[in-house]
Amino acid sequence: YKKWGYFEKEILINKATPPKKTLIPAEQRRLILNELLKRKRKMTVKDYLSELNFQIHVKQAQRDLKTHPFLQAYGQTRARIYIYKKYKNLKMKSKSKTQESFY
Repeated sequence: YKKWGYFEKEILINKATPPKKTLIPAEQRRLILNELLKRKRKMTVKDYLSELNFQIHVKQAQRDLKTHPFLQAYGQTRARIYIYKKYKNLKMKSKSKTQESFY
């Protein structure tokens, strides 16, 4: 069991590993993120990942949060939080295709 990475007191189940690819389609991820924003106005990447049961890659979660039109990022790397901002407070000249797809 040692060569498989298990120790004598661990449960013999497959150890959780992050997914190698995203298992949830983009449209469904957007809906879940919008529902999460209704409940939480501040979030981290880990909050978003836990809402999706860790079925997407961390980089994809970061991209989803970064491209959402109503979220503003504060902080760096692991300490980064995303805060909900109203659309009129954002300084955007026009809606892009990615912003329209969130509605």
